[in-house]
Amino acid sequence: TMWIQIRTIDGKETRTVEDLSRLTKIESLRVKIRDIFNVKPEQQRLFYRGKQVGDPLPVRTGIRFLRNSPECAHN
Repeated sequence: TMWIQIRTIDGKETRTVEDLSRLTKIESLRVKIRDIFNVKPEQQRLFYRGKQVGDPLPVRTGIRFLRNSPECAHN
């Protein structure tokens, strides 16, 4: 399994999202983020290394390098 750290765009809050795999879809990640941050998926903007990540790609496509990394995707 993989984990990633997610932080709010203002950088005030950072949380870890666990139990991900390379096959996890971005839409599933958005649901996990909703559960943690209480932000609706349609209000989320996810970034990795300065580029926006979008649906319906699997996590491995856009953020595969986040496994065991302090790099963050933003809400």
